[in-house]
Amino acid sequence: SNERILGDPLMEIERVLGELVKRCGVVVPRPDGTDAAVAADFVDPSLSRQHAEPGDLIRDHGGGCEVRAYKGLPDDDETADGERAWYLRAMELFCDMKSGAAFQEDYAWPARDVDGNRI
Repeated sequence: SNERILGDPLMEIERVLGELVKRCGVVVPRPDGTDAAVAADFVDPSLSRQHAEPGDLIRDHGGGCEVRAYKGLPDDDETADGERAWYLRAMELFCDMKSGAAFQEDYAWPARDVDGNRI
């Protein structure tokens, strides 16, 4: 999660690498591990939206997963509604993954995108 990466980048990178090896059989390029300098170079906390001024609450998915307004396209842009729909869909999936709901066997992944196309 974003919180884990920002909290302890080295530990989270090592955890993810371990899962990739164990569960997926991925060959790790540096089997001796990652050092703190590499982890610090990889993670840039200034890009985190936690550092941004929080926007108005749009939706609350529970469990501390709030969807807030963001600075997007101007309202008069013809694609602004589509951008907002994609943002809300992405944040819904993000919150479901954060809570673990998306990883349950009975989770219903969207069958169509926000434009109605089958995915």
